[in-house]
Amino acid sequence: MREDKIGIAVIGIGSWGKNYVRIFSKHPQCRLVFVCDPNRDTWHFAKQQVPDVKTTVDFEEILSCDDVDAIVLATPASLHHKLALQSLKKNKHILIEKPIAFSYQEVCSIANASGDCVVMPSYVLGFHHGFLKFLSIVQSPDFGTIQWIETFRTQWGKVRNVENVLYSFAPHDLFMLSVLLKELPLSVSAFGSAVILPQRIDSAHAHFTWNNNICADVCVSWISLYKQRTIKVGSNTKLVCLDFLKNTIRISSYPKHNETVHESDFVNEEILLKESKPLDIQCDFFIRCILQQIPPPITIDTACHVAMMLEKTQQAMMLEKTITFHSCND
Repeated sequence: MREDKIGIAVIGIGSWGKNYVRIFSKHPQCRLVFVCDPNRDTWHFAKQQVPDVKTTVDFEEILSCDDVDAIVLATPASLHHKLALQSLKKNKHILIEKPIAFSYQEVCSIANASGDCVVMPSYVLGFHHGFLKFLSIVQSPDFGTIQWIETFRTQWGKVRNVENVLYSFAPHDLFMLSVLLKELPLSVSAFGSAVILPQRIDSAHAHFTWNNNICADVCVSWISLYKQRTIKVGSNTKLVCLDFLKNTIRISSYPKHNETVHESDFVNEEILLKESKPLDIQCDFFIRCILQQIPPPITIDTACHVAMMLEKTQQAMMLEKTITFHSCND
């Protein structure tokens, strides 16, 4: 590192890559050194942010550049695993967009190759003010024990050419389940629909179970006309709903389940959340972890957890049967 500033290269300048270019070009503790994309038309955006940024279509050129300390992988997901391993072999720190890879074993191989490098999976909800506030409510003693969770992530498009909707949308929701419950499920059953193209799932629903009769339902779709981004968590006396689009948290208290519950019995409270910029916060943590030589707040181990859940859900959907989670090593 030169002048105590981290040299950054962004690989892939699509919609998310442009966000990274914008953020890192303005960060006071780093320099945007390189961008890499096979579409040369995207280079113009990077040049607008940093006129002297280097551009290339050759990833090897970035790996051999001593001015590059860290690499942001915002490429198509099919390239993540290969490029991550190549980066780590050259002792480059990496920030990887989701899905981190297409299999549990691939994500584990990235974790095993990390060495002393910072490897940060991009689960941006881990830095979202609304989710962190939601988490503090659900984890408070007066909420009680979590009994069920329900998430919806639906909209019309953007349809991916490589990954299906499960791998494109569900990592966000599985990350939240991982944070809330801190362990792998016992089982998953799932079904999905391939509407636009055969063999590529466009809409999916997964049902997970844990010990103590805890369950969770995850619904994802990119063929829905109704856009939703919600997570609900229920205990025996409370229901908390975070709506990412409305930027609100609704807390409903009600009598215990063994009583007849009417809508009039609910006591409701709504919290209007302040706006936040979770991607900016995540990028700042990435730089801070490199400079201070500390592990990131969201580690590659979390990515392994999410990858296992994705893989088992895909199996359940393809085999049309319930799949059990024996261990992280099966």
